[in-house]
Amino acid sequence: DTPIATSPATCQACIAGKYSLYPFATCNDCPAGSYSLAQAKECDICLPGTYSTGIGQPASPGLCKECMAGTYSLSGFSTCFLCLQGKFNPVKHAGTCSDCAGGLYVNVAGQSAC
Repeated sequence: DTPIATSPATCQACIAGKYSLYPFATCNDCPAGSYSLAQAKECDICLPGTYSTGIGQPASPGLCKECMAGTYSLSGFSTCFLCLQGKFNPVKHAGTCSDCAGGLYVNVAGQSAC
């Protein structure tokens, strides 16, 4: 015999901080470096120059924190990285570090100037 449904299935929305790409799959936590609103099909990633360490983060103002001068971050990262020797970054919220100009150098990582 084929089972007969006695009540209709109830769709449940993913809460903020979780996502589900398929309607038959359970909700998953957004990974570090990303966040979501409720009922999300995918997570939004933190922009270059920002980061987020938490897993399953709901969208909220200031969730993605700014990288400080002397550091950088690519999209969707969970941390900022120090600029390498020979590179610098003078501003907050940077996605890259710049090379020191000819005739200048910096021999310590994480510098905001050469």
